This record gives sequence, C-alpha cells and structure tokens, in this order.
Amino acid sequence: MSGVELALAEERSLLCPIPLSTAEDGRSIVPAAEVRRCFTRRKGPRPEVQAYTVQCSRCGQWRLVPSEEVYESIRARVLENPWVCEDARIWRPDACCDIKGDIQQEGDDRLWALDKPNLPKTPAGWKRDFVIRSEGCSRFGDIYYISPCGKKLRSMVEVAKFLEDHPEYYDLSVDQFCYTIPQPADKSYVAGKKRARDSPAKLVLQRCVRQSRNRDRSARGLNKKNGSRVPQKALKPSLKLPPPVPRGWIREIILRGSGSSRLCDVYYLSPCQARIRSLPDMNEFLHQNPSYLHHGVRLEQFDFGAPASEREIFEVGSLPGCAVTRAMKGSNLRS
Repeated sequence: MSGVELALAEERSLLCPIPLSTAEDGRSIVPAAEVRRCFTRRKGPRPEVQAYTVQCSRCGQWRLVPSEEVYESIRARVLENPWVCEDARIWRPDACCDIKGDIQQEGDDRLWALDKPNLPKTPAGWKRDFVIRSEGCSRFGDIYYISPCGKKLRSMVEVAKFLEDHPEYYDLSVDQFCYTIPQPADKSYVAGKKRARDSPAKLVLQRCVRQSRNRDRSARGLNKKNGSRVPQKALKPSLKLPPPVPRGWIREIILRGSGSSRLCDVYYLSPCQARIRSLPDMNEFLHQNPSYLHHGVRLEQFDFGAPASEREIFEVGSLPGCAVTRAMKGSNLRS
C-alpha cells in the first residue's frame, strides 16, 4: 500500500495514508513513499491527531514527521518528489535506510485510511482541521478550514463567499483549499448508507396507488360502450441521454416523494465535494474554480434535466368521486 494513512481503534492510534504513486484512475499502482497521520481516542468516541509519519519510497520503512506543517509540505509534492529516508535529516541528522523504521505497518492493529496525494498546502495563518467521526457513521470525517480571524468554513462555497467578503485575502484563491477527506481501508469503520430507495440506475418506478377526489372527471377515461378503463395520459420518458460525466465528477439523481411536482432532482458532485444544483450554479462554480476549465471541463458537459416517468391515469367507474394514479413503467434514469 502506498500513500498517507490513518489508523483507528479503541485505545489505538489512527493512521492516515496518502498514495505517492498512482495510476491515471487515481489508484495506487506500486509501493512508494507514504505519509500518514496518527490519531488516538480520547475519553469520547472520536479519535484525534497524535502524530504524522511518512514511508520511504526506497526501503519502505516508516519515519515519524515532527509537525503537521512538514507533513503537508511532503504531501503537497509527494508525486513529483518521492520521499526517502535521507530527506528526514532535516529533523533527524542520522536518518538513513539502514536504521530501523519508527513504526511498523505489519501486525499493526490500527485502522489505515487512504488520502489523496498532492493536496494543496494550507495557506499561512489558516488551519485545516480534520475531524474523525465516530465508528459506524456514514462518513469517515469532516474537513474544516479555520481562518486567521477564527471563522470556521465548512465547504468550498463558504470559502468562496468568505474570500469575496474579505478583500484583505486578495492573494488567496479557492484552488488553495480542498475538502477531500481520507477513506478508511477498513470499510467496516464507516457504516453503509441505508437503502432508503432503490439505486436510480436500476430503478423501475412503481409508485404507490393513491386516491384523490374526483373533480368532474368521473366519466372521463371510461369506454362508453363497455365501461372498461382507458388510459388517459402517458408521459413518455425522453430518449435523450445526458452527456458523459467529466472525470472525477458524480451525477446524482434523487427521487422525490409521492405527491411532488417533479419526479426527481439532479445534482453534480465535484471532485472537491461541492454539490451543484443547477446550470447557473455550475457556471458560477467553474468561473470561481478556473482549474477545472484548464482541465477541459465545460458547461456543456452537464445536464440537470430530470427524466420523466411514464404514467397512466385510470378512472374507477365503480368508485365515483375517486381517481387512481399509478406509475406503470420505469423512467429512463441513467447516471
């Protein structure tokens, strides 16, 4: 395993890994230098950062890093400059690969988690706070940025607004902030999301039958000759498919509850975990984050159009004053 790691348990430390050598899809491909953070639990259920370590890309041994600042400096350039034991001579003059590592990964009962390489270093005077959630939560932790004036910022949107409202930070940009959290290697630490609904990609819509008062529609929909039920209206799904989602982005389709005016809502999640709800918001986000434009991301690659369901409405001749609405077929939900 290569990267920066976190480890966690009762009365144990938590170590956090950053992969130093990655393939195009972001996965680590060869063992290389790793940087990791050590956490330990207090009396409460949440661990806290205890120490930082980095793995030599040459001998594979782990070395303790003296501070978070040094840790971030290594992490910010770990892909371009693979770390070796001799680099630790800045704080340990005798450091070399012949000396036994400060910590051993093999046989360690701590929980390891993978972090992203080359995350931007926290701006001077700011603090990047990683808060680990309790075991069993749906998310491993949360990232917060604390400004020099003590303001806690919880998302990229808040960072952009803060920089806009405080021109004294003119030398900073949103590209210097990142809310990407490490992921635990032991997936059991994070609880799986509850299945409130079926996966949109495999969903066949079957809405509950609901009754409503008839408003002068009791005879509509019945065959005048034999009284059989006749479909009144069919909303056919669009065959137009959304454009391919840009690399690193996620397109979410969230179904609404019964009785809503729309079938669902469409959101896009950026690589920095910003949630975009509309094309105007996306346009603003791309202009505030020009790095995405430089990597070929364009507004035309996003489609917030919600797929429509195919429905049939029947009138129940035997129950005057009541109508039944039923979803007969699935929509063209594609993610």
